[in-house]
Amino acid sequence: MATRLVEMMSSYFGDEPASSTVISTLFDPSTLCPSVPIVAYSPTWEIVSDPNRLAKTYVFEDQGSLKLFVEDLLGYQSDVDHFAKMIIENLNVVVEVYTHDINDITELDQEFAVATDEIYNDIQQVGKEKNYDDGFYE
Repeated sequence: MATRLVEMMSSYFGDEPASSTVISTLFDPSTLCPSVPIVAYSPTWEIVSDPNRLAKTYVFEDQGSLKLFVEDLLGYQSDVDHFAKMIIENLNVVVEVYTHDINDITELDQEFAVATDEIYNDIQQVGKEKNYDDGFYE
């Protein structure tokens, strides 16, 4: 596929196509600088169909941390103007997100997934600190 793109672009620019070695070097993830600020969405998210969407179940130890998670996620949704479906059952929250305009997963959904994982991890850390500090979650 990359060679075909290079061939198409070479006719546009009038250059000879780049060798496949150059192409594989350019697209080899191991050659990327580790400080590149790109974060892929968590591979623990599941892709569900009809329509294609990202889904993940978050499990909480108590109602307090679940409530903080939902409140933070609602705030994030409002900030980015992109909204997910949340199903709350007992101490579990299922989050499903996709771009409704095209009924598919986009980069915005992947960013949403990363942010949701960060919110969850922050809540889990706060819960651990509160348990040790003042018994907030007891």
